[in-house]
Amino acid sequence: MLAKHQFPESQYQEYADQGYTILRGLISKEQAALLRQEVLDVVAARNMPDSYLAQSHEYLVGSALDELNNGPELRKVVSDFMGGDSSLYLPFTAVKGAHQGPFLFHQDNQYTRHDGKSCNCWIAFGPCTEANGTLQVVPGSHKHGVYESKAMFVDEDGNESHRTMAEEVTDWVDVELEPGDAILFDRLTVHGSSANETDEPRIAYAVQFHRNDTKWLDKEDDTWKLLKEDQRWDIAPVEKFSALAQVGE
Repeated sequence: MLAKHQFPESQYQEYADQGYTILRGLISKEQAALLRQEVLDVVAARNMPDSYLAQSHEYLVGSALDELNNGPELRKVVSDFMGGDSSLYLPFTAVKGAHQGPFLFHQDNQYTRHDGKSCNCWIAFGPCTEANGTLQVVPGSHKHGVYESKAMFVDEDGNESHRTMAEEVTDWVDVELEPGDAILFDRLTVHGSSANETDEPRIAYAVQFHRNDTKWLDKEDDTWKLLKEDQRWDIAPVEKFSALAQVGE
């Protein structure tokens, strides 16, 4: 599926130094168009057409998303960047509806805590620009561990959802991508997204991986567990979509 499999040594160094790198043309524009439609089908099926950020990790058996998530090609790419054999952690749609607001800065590790190498391969299935809410990253932020965070939203019952940095972020890079481009970033890299000021949704897809020696913190019993042996999420493809909206991490 992937249009290219090897990248210059400078990108591996950039990933190590900056906590992210841009993989131009990771997927062909033709394949990106097919995947874009599948993502829109997921969003429609899960009742999230105009969501602030439509996230679902459901995808159909035998679909192009199934091939992307579980095929050897993307896993090989991220394994090379993380320096060891890796496995799928959590794939999910990343669709920002028309005229939806920014998604505040955070780290993926402010949700489920990982000990070890993990990354997010965030792929554009349509143009991702500053105007329509593209991803924003803070270079080098992965070197400082897990930052203090707070809940973005707290409902009337006190339930928290989404996390954001406790301190305001004032300096970042807007990552503009064409269909088929991707940004690969470390789980500790601080990132967010700008508002979508256009009349069309921003269509992207996040495929998170972990290196096979990475552990996760199970807060229920306060123990570290090897992700390879004890998965955090049910990430297998499904025969049909659920009807209820769903949020990833």
